[in-house]
This record gives sequence, C-alpha cells and structure tokens, in this order.
Amino acid sequence: MQIKKFRLHISTLLLLALIGAAIVIRLILIANHWPNTNSDEATMDLMALHIAYRGEHPIFYYGQDYMGAFEAYLGAAFFRLLGPSVFTLRLSLIFLFTLFLFGMYFLTRLLYDRRVALFTSALLAVGSNDILTHQLIAIGGYPEILCFGAVIFLLVSSLALTSLSAASSSSWRERGRRVLLYALLGLMIGLALWSDLLILPCIAAAGLLLLCFCWRELLRWEGLALAVGSLLGALPLLIYNLHPVPGYNSWQVLLQLHSIGASAVAALHITPWQRLVNFVQISLPIITGANPCHWLADFTQHAVTQASSVCSVTQGLWGSGVLLLWASAVLLALSALWSLWQHIRGSQERTWSVEQRQHVIRQAARLMLLVSALLTVLQFVTSNAAALYPLTSSRYLLCLLLALPALLFPLFRLHRSKEQDSSQEDGHQPKTVSMGHRLRNAFAPALALALLALLATTFLIGTLGTLSEIPGVNVTHTQQVQLDALLLRLGITRIYSEYWTCNRMIFQTRERIICASLNDTLGQGFDRYLPYRKIVRATPHPAYVFPQSSPQAQYFALTHSHDPHYRRLLYVGYVIYQYIS
Repeated sequence: MQIKKFRLHISTLLLLALIGAAIVIRLILIANHWPNTNSDEATMDLMALHIAYRGEHPIFYYGQDYMGAFEAYLGAAFFRLLGPSVFTLRLSLIFLFTLFLFGMYFLTRLLYDRRVALFTSALLAVGSNDILTHQLIAIGGYPEILCFGAVIFLLVSSLALTSLSAASSSSWRERGRRVLLYALLGLMIGLALWSDLLILPCIAAAGLLLLCFCWRELLRWEGLALAVGSLLGALPLLIYNLHPVPGYNSWQVLLQLHSIGASAVAALHITPWQRLVNFVQISLPIITGANPCHWLADFTQHAVTQASSVCSVTQGLWGSGVLLLWASAVLLALSALWSLWQHIRGSQERTWSVEQRQHVIRQAARLMLLVSALLTVLQFVTSNAAALYPLTSSRYLLCLLLALPALLFPLFRLHRSKEQDSSQEDGHQPKTVSMGHRLRNAFAPALALALLALLATTFLIGTLGTLSEIPGVNVTHTQQVQLDALLLRLGITRIYSEYWTCNRMIFQTRERIICASLNDTLGQGFDRYLPYRKIVRATPHPAYVFPQSSPQAQYFALTHSHDPHYRRLLYVGYVIYQYIS
C-alpha cells in the first residue's frame, strides 16, 4: 500500500513538472512574440477588444459564417484582467492548453496506465513548430477543440466505467453527481460544436461509446441534463441557424467548405492515389510532429514528386509508421474483446463480472479513440482543400492528437513483452523456450524502446528548433512596431494595404490606424470587419502602405509612377505612399 502511494506521489510530481515545463516553454515563446502575429490572429484580437470594451457579441469569427467566437470571449476576459495585447490573448490559449494536458493525462491513465499517461504528457509538453503554432496563435478553433475533445472523452469514459455501480446505487447524492456530469458533458459538446465542426468525429465516437454503455441513463434525468447542457453550449450556433443567410446555415457551410476547390482538383487531375500520397508524406507527418524536410513549407499543391528522394522516404516512413501504429492498436483492442467473448462463451457463467465489464468498456473506449482518428482522416482526405494544399490544410487533422495515447500503446505493450515473458517463465509456462522465441522477446522490447526514444527526440528537437527562431521573430516584431510608430508620427492614420497587414496594424495601434484591404490590382480586398472599410473610404486622401515585394506595391508603382501628388517612402521592407497637396 505504501509503495502504491509512493508511486502515485511520484507520478503526480512528474505530471506537475511536465505541465510546468510546457507552460514555461510557451510563455518564453509568446513573450518573444513567437509565432509572428498576422491579420488572422489580429482579427481575433480585435473581436476580443470589441467584446471587452464595446459590448459587441459576435457569434462567429469576423467575415465568416462558421467557427465560433469562443476564443474571443475568453480573450476578452483576459483583456479585462490584464489589458489588451497579443501576449494577453495568447495567455488564454496557454490556459486552454493546460486544461488539455490535464485532460489527456487523466484520460490516458483511466484507459491505460500511468506510464503511458506520463509519456503522452511528455510528448504533448513539447512538440514541433507546426504543433506549437496551432497551440499559440489565436486564429480560432484549434486550441479549444483539443481541450473540449480531451474533456469529452474523459467524461464519457468515466461515465461508462462507473455506469454499473451507478445503476446499483440508490443514493440521491450519486444520482445528482452524475446528472451534473452529464450536464457538463453536454455543455462541452455544445461549446465544441459552436467553436469548430472539425470536432464532429470526436463527438461521434464518444457519443457511440456513451450510447453503448449508458443508454439506460440517457432515458432518464441524465439524458435530459445532457440535452440541456448541449443546447446551452451551442446556443450561439442555434441562434444563428434560426435565421441564417439563405443557403448559409451551418450544415450547408460545412458541406461547401468540404467541396470547395472541386474545379481546381479536376483541372489538376489529382487522383485518389495522389490524395493518399500527399496525406501520408505531408499532412500526417506534419500534424504528428515530424517535418524534418523544411522544403515542405514551400509546397503549394500536389508536388510531392518534385521532392528529393531522401525527404520523400523520411516523411513517408513516418506517416506509414503512424498508420501502422493505428492498425496495431485497433488489432490489440479487437483481440482483447474477442478473447473475453471466447472466454465467456466457454464458461458456464453467461454474465459478465464487474471486472470483465470494466475491461470491455476500457477496450471499447480505446477503440473509439482510434475510430475518432479514422473519421478525422476520412473527413480530411475526401476534402478538396487537403488535395490542393496538403501542407497548410494539415491543421484540419489536429484532433488526431487526441488519439496519441492509443497510438503509443502498442509500443508500450511491445516493450512489456519481456516482462510478461519473464513472469510466465516463473511458473505459468515451461522454461524450455525456443531460441527464436527468446530472440524475439529480446529484440521486440529494444525495438519498442528505440521507437519511443525516436518519438521523444523528434518532438524535443522540434521544440528546440522553434526556440531557435526567437531572434528572427523579435526582429520582425521590432520592424512592425517601428513602422506603426513612423505612420503615427507622420499623421498617417487612414490607409489602404493588403490583407496580411491591415488588421495586424489596426490592433497593434489600438485602432489609431484604420486600414482597408486591397486586392492585387488595387480593387476591393477582403475586409473582415466592414466598419473599417467605411472609415477609410470616408477619408479624402488615405495613404497606401504595402510590403515592397507585394503585388499591390508593384501595381501602384506602375499606375502612379508619374503622379506628383504622392510622396514615396521606403521603411523596414514597406513602401509608403502619402498624399501631398
């Protein structure tokens, strides 16, 4: 008993140390302005600013009919506490990540054991450049769906594992506790659906598990609590869909997003095989922590065949390895369920014991984690965005991280095979074992340990590489601040620019500079918040501020090369055209 308590204390200390290290790494990054902010993130900053200080209540990300504003509302609360800044909004993302890390640890410990839980937490504490970017840049959806997904699976698994004891309990206190848990589960599901519909595979898999083992409770007060919680969490989504723009209800938007780009896919003749190759060699490795071939960042379409053979093989082996782990984990769960079924059929007892039922539920929960990963992949590979842009669209696979413990388990099982074999030789089987059997049992644990070490090293190298980018990011941030300060000194507060400059500049100057976006030929661009466009249009002679290498700068120079009314300035990579009378 004392040993068990000691191990529990050690596990708790290790978990807290891992989470503390993860938070410190992320604080260092955001304190040094990593990753570089952009107009997409500035849009979320502006939403939080308007919620906190103007009383606005947006349902969706500005300029879209999808992806809820949960991040903006959470950021607004942090703004009220600490003041508006990019750093403050990113603190709210670290808060969500911390909840995700706790949720994944307890979920993994519930379904597997402490060793798998601690290793999963260690991997998630670090990560590649791509994984860290999705955790720390506020562009909507990604940090919260990971947090909600972990909590949803944890609640469903816990409710399923305790369903038998709850059914036999006559305590009103226990019933009330479960009603509250169902209400919390519903709230998480509703908020997740409002935040980003990418979480649908996770909710579907978790819902199937709940339906299989808790269906009786769903017909009682617990089911009502689940429904009420779901409606409350998804209330903004429901309000929008009561009177949507014709043809733009949430379901139609989801289908449109999935099918957009069909003509481009047809024109490029992207076959299903090419989709699969892109997925295995680009998208899957990137979202699972491996992008050693940095030339991948230059891919814009299905140009895998243009890559060097070494990079193609490296990425392909990693992606294939992930798929192999998934298949192994599925086979382990199905094999365990089949063995128990055979045991029940062969025994005189035709009912499951409590231990057997718990074993079945645990295996089923593991299987549902893997099913959610499969559904996420199917949703991804059938989309045209993934076919056209396998790199930038890889973020749509982010929910695969929820299945990380299930993918790691086959390696831990393989590593323990030597221990299991030793225990069998101590009395459960004859000591005469073939040489091949001995070699296999000696080689398999070493291979598993090597693969686990490879995973840990890859994730750690990704974090170290990310930290090494800090000096360059600080230079970019300083230049942005200097540009904003110059414009304010010159009295330039109403400008036209391109999309990736506008909202960033508006937020960083706290709306002292107002910007409207122009397209490549200086026509109307994409303005997510239309009041800004109206303000700039109402200005008699706004300035024009473009990155020097942008199409807008080149077009303006071509069409206004002899216009005496504009003074041209070059500063920190930008060209400024100021009107002079």
